[in-house]
Amino acid sequence: VIFSIASKVPKKGTGESTEFVGLLFLLLYICFDSFTSQWQSKLFEKYGKESVDPYQMMLGVNSSAIVITSLGLIISGDVPIIYEFL
Repeated sequence: VIFSIASKVPKKGTGESTEFVGLLFLLLYICFDSFTSQWQSKLFEKYGKESVDPYQMMLGVNSSAIVITSLGLIISGDVPIIYEFL
């Protein structure tokens, strides 16, 4: 992916804009993922491990990922493609 973005000769029909957006999303994911453990430790310190268990944390993270992914699919209009795949 990185080599095809840096190439000077564009290939027809390869969707270079989607490669750049994909790389951008990957970098954003890595940046935001680095803050997950710090955020969770702050919550455990503030509320205590008795009040917040790891399953609640997983539910929160996965629920927000579902919402963000669903909104992205709706905005881009790719819901029919996903439905066809399933």
